[in-house]
Amino acid sequence: MKTILISDIKGEQESILVYGMNFAKYSNDKVKVVHVVDPRKHHAVSSAYSDSQTFEVGEKLSPKAIINREIDRARTDLDKLLSSEASRLNYPLRVEVSVTDNSIEKQLEKEKQNEDYLLFLTSAKPDGTVIDDLEEFFQLTNSFKNYSLLIPPGVEFKKPEKALVLYDFNIKEDQNIFSLLLFLSKYELSLDVVDVCEKKDFIELQVKSELWKQTAINQFRSRDIWFSTNILEGDNYLQTIVDFTKRNHFDMLIISRQNPNIINKNVFSSSGVKQLINDLNIPILLY
Repeated sequence: MKTILISDIKGEQESILVYGMNFAKYSNDKVKVVHVVDPRKHHAVSSAYSDSQTFEVGEKLSPKAIINREIDRARTDLDKLLSSEASRLNYPLRVEVSVTDNSIEKQLEKEKQNEDYLLFLTSAKPDGTVIDDLEEFFQLTNSFKNYSLLIPPGVEFKKPEKALVLYDFNIKEDQNIFSLLLFLSKYELSLDVVDVCEKKDFIELQVKSELWKQTAINQFRSRDIWFSTNILEGDNYLQTIVDFTKRNHFDMLIISRQNPNIINKNVFSSSGVKQLINDLNIPILLY
């Protein structure tokens, strides 16, 4: 699997790239930082000449000149950040950098052609420099075979120790969750696989969770994958998850983008994810 860090180096918020590089080194994956300068977002502007005596507005820069200028600036900023981080941490990971005049959609499609599976790391609060907003990111990645990690700007990196996985135990068989657990094993996380229900459904769902747990144990009998299951009572799905996450100090929240019942509970929707990002301020992994 290849890790793609979607650059936010030109945004006003603190970049998530340092967090992303630190996260990626635990997976020993190939890492690529992708930054695009979308020609549709840049138009001709006036150049300027100034010294201590004068300030003159020159001719407008051509669209091509503007794009080239933005590409050069992005490359310079990325080189500075990456070299500084590599020096500070004696960083062992080789990071490929791509700065192109392209749309992010076309760039990600290009990356997809070269790899079967991708892990996207991006800002949980896009500011429009590369990704406009979460809605655009969801639309871009919904059709990919990938995991996506949304990282809140300004969150200091620490190796995740505990992760909360939202799951629907009413599903009879879901190979996606088993693939996820196998993927997460490289990070040596303690995982709690959780569902939420009303009080009247608690016993039935508890039984189903135990049956699922036994199936999962059989699936990974020869591997060191550690997880527990939990059923939470609550009428408000999102608030129950927020309270449980804060109370137990989870480092990461994991949500399925393919589970229809989770979607119906308004978790995997732009508004649901935004609420979780704002309320928890921890990375959220979508699978």
